Amino acid sequence: MKKGTAYYRLLDANIIKKYPKQSDMPADRILYANGLYQANRRAFARAEALGWREPKLN
Repeated sequence: MKKGTAYYRLLDANIIKKYPKQSDMPADRILYANGLYQANRRAFARAEALGWREPKLN
């Protein structure tokens, strides 16, 4: 699941923290952000298909 987490960390560092409001995001960063988000979702979906489950927190 490290791959999905890595995509999220890139999204967080390069997009979420720099542009807290989506309306502040420059147009040229939207495709990049969408690509990272989609890669994150695909990585988690693949891991779940292989049997990974999100750990339950107490």
